[in-house]
This record gives sequence, structure tokens and C-alpha cells, in this order.
Amino acid sequence: MTTIDMTQWIEKYFHQMLDEFDGPLLKNMKIINASNGMVKSEITVQSNHLNHIKTAHGAMLMTLVDVCGSLVIASKGLNHSSGVSTNINISFTNPAKEGDVLLVEAEC
Repeated sequence: MTTIDMTQWIEKYFHQMLDEFDGPLLKNMKIINASNGMVKSEITVQSNHLNHIKTAHGAMLMTLVDVCGSLVIASKGLNHSSGVSTNINISFTNPAKEGDVLLVEAEC
């Protein structure tokens, strides 16, 4: 599958996920590029992503990492499966604020 085909396939797979739990939170995420074992995406931090101190909520960021991890697993072509997360660990270094664009590069 070419990179263009894989990107389109991952976009389609992601849009199917938008009907699920993650949809309202990640509806503005865009798939930039995808290939076998690599997915690049971006999302602009919006007001519904913020916590009470007006920075991106940790749960939103964890969801973003979880979904991008699922997409990169799906890019490996494992019977259209994206796996199940059992452990996610993130170290937060700087806050993201409304309007910031987050770039996520997932590899497996």
C-alpha cells in the first residue's frame, strides 16, 4: 500500500472511531501522513480540551496518545485491529493552551 493509500485508509479508520467515545474530544484531529508503522497527526487545542486553569486537560492528552497509538497499530494491517491499551505513561513538561497546535508522531 502506498503512503497516500495508507493515509487515506487511516483517515477512514479514524473517522469511524469518531462515532465512539473519543469523537467529541478529537473531532478536529487531522491525519497528516501515514505509512506502515507510522502515523502523523495534528490537533488544535480548543476550549473543550481545557481544564479549570485553561490548559489542555491531561485526560484529553492521554486520549490523544491512546487514539494515535491505536491508529499506528492499525497501520500495520493486523486484520483491521488497533489493539487495546493496557498501560500508558506520559511525562508532561509544558502546558498546551487554547490555539496551540499539537503534532503527534506515532511509530511502532
